[in-house]
Amino acid sequence: MIDEADEIAREAERAAWERDRYTPLPLDPFGSMPQWASRLPGLGRDQPAPDPAYVFATMIVRPALGPVTFSIVFHDLVASHGTLVLQIVAKPAHLRNAPQPVETRSVALADLAANGGIAHMQVLSRKNMFYAVSGYIYDETDALASAISVSLDRREESDPEWEVSGAGSQVRFAKANPPPLRAQPELVTVSDPTLATPVSQPMTVRQFGERSFTTWMSALDSAPERTGEAWQDAYVLQALQYYGAPVSGGHGLGIETRPSLLPTYFTSQQCAILSASVSDTPHGDDPDALGGVPDAEGVERIELNGLSIPEDIVDFDFLWTNGLPGVRGGREAFPHLVLDCMRCLKLDGIAIHLFDYEGMHAGQYRAVPSGLAYTRGEIERIALSLIAQGQEIAQLTFAADDQRRANHEKPVPFGLIARRRR
Repeated sequence: MIDEADEIAREAERAAWERDRYTPLPLDPFGSMPQWASRLPGLGRDQPAPDPAYVFATMIVRPALGPVTFSIVFHDLVASHGTLVLQIVAKPAHLRNAPQPVETRSVALADLAANGGIAHMQVLSRKNMFYAVSGYIYDETDALASAISVSLDRREESDPEWEVSGAGSQVRFAKANPPPLRAQPELVTVSDPTLATPVSQPMTVRQFGERSFTTWMSALDSAPERTGEAWQDAYVLQALQYYGAPVSGGHGLGIETRPSLLPTYFTSQQCAILSASVSDTPHGDDPDALGGVPDAEGVERIELNGLSIPEDIVDFDFLWTNGLPGVRGGREAFPHLVLDCMRCLKLDGIAIHLFDYEGMHAGQYRAVPSGLAYTRGEIERIALSLIAQGQEIAQLTFAADDQRRANHEKPVPFGLIARRRR
């Protein structure tokens, strides 16, 4: 009897869990600013809002992974003019950053009233991210409503736009034009990195044996040596090709701290290049220190003052950086530069950042890292900051060589790939 009762209780618990999974979660539309009065008369509380455009704002919540939908209902809405701006914001769970907008939609209030006052906003919910939805009216309006309801659909939709094939499939930008990111909600994969299908990944010995590596070394007219520098060059070229960057006839920005054959190669593909060096690097004050790398027609060279990018450096199809944490003050400034340089790109432009990863040896989670290399936790925080900014990230993998894992060897090069989406 006891076993039967336990089984009945477990079945009831499972049924309740399944029902709850598919039941929209109601959210307090004024949960984030409970003391403020709404722009819509009679809604919210009594205290005037510091922002006169404020209509509502929910508390941040952590939804199920995958595409989720916020549904907003303005009950008994009447309006003849005015525009409602709806916004979804995201905040990394492990950072103190202020929430950043990731989705914005404007709707005419008259049209919204004609459609029953119902609006929907969808976002791809990612691991370790919180989300909230808010609304603002910045122009004149005569809108009135009796109440606002907000709910969150926690289901993981089976939408072909978001489907991925196979548990071990790799995240990648598709090759459409412009190529969208077919994203998995998980930020990190345990799959071994390959050069042929690059994600955000470390260098491994196995990648030197791939055809992609020898192909790019041949294109650069360089011996296929198994060095970090050779892997970095091949990784940049393969990532740009794989994610559909318009190299031929395009415009690229390179910020490097070492001599590189990449600018010359890009110009051979009819791509204009702005090559920036940093004044605090070993060769920053010495043009001859470029080690005999020839300048080519189409390469413009400038020098940056530290990790500060001038405001007029914009409209690039792609950019890459290499070794910037190694300049004076670079380790602390580099995460901010990663965010700032997204403005240098056109929409859908690709950024590739190369730096050192501490690897799988002891201490990867320590609070105070050693040297100039970044720990896994620090790399994840940089990626989450980009996502919170509204950008897209090629999935992270931290799988390293078994031999390195066993021997606790020195850091290895790591590549982080992002695409500008806003």
